[in-house]
Amino acid sequence: MSDRHTVRDNISPARPRQPHPDGGGGTSWSLASIRALDWRSFEALSGEMFRRMGYWAAETGEGPDGGIDLLLRRGRKIWVAQCKRWRSRQVGSGEIRELLGVVAARQAEGGFFVASGRYTRPAWIFGRQNGLELIDGRRLLELVSHLEIPHYPAEGPRCPRCGARMAVRAVRGGERAGTEFWGCVRFPACRGSRTL
Repeated sequence: MSDRHTVRDNISPARPRQPHPDGGGGTSWSLASIRALDWRSFEALSGEMFRRMGYWAAETGEGPDGGIDLLLRRGRKIWVAQCKRWRSRQVGSGEIRELLGVVAARQAEGGFFVASGRYTRPAWIFGRQNGLELIDGRRLLELVSHLEIPHYPAEGPRCPRCGARMAVRAVRGGERAGTEFWGCVRFPACRGSRTL
């Protein structure tokens, strides 16, 4: 039995949606709203998507072009992910070749390339031939349609339990519903929180 997982595995059921950052009051993602995110928020959204698929996901913090943007784990196996939020440029085979090099250098189980746009045909072919999972804007939209919009400020506190970055989240139910707090970006693996 293969341990290879794809983006179709372990997608959780729908969760309540929050208004979008564009202020338009929309309740679902669109390609435009995804492409409007800054690179940090795009990486954070991608990380949240992988967490909901059962991976432990950590943002590497290496900057907008640091090689890998997300480190993913399941058990003892690791995967790497590169995230590109480009408004118009297609991802070519050169970027996919670079990802394959990172997968080999890190001795990872595999790699994911998440893009807000499209891939060239040679990129798709190269990715498929080398076992890399390419997620284009349309597939990404399907995978995040059920996720809340994360709010990840550039600077914020560190988690008191694991030291990871924290994100602003809101209580969903009960008498404190709507109250914002700092929650660990590794949730649900880590349940660290701080008051806002």
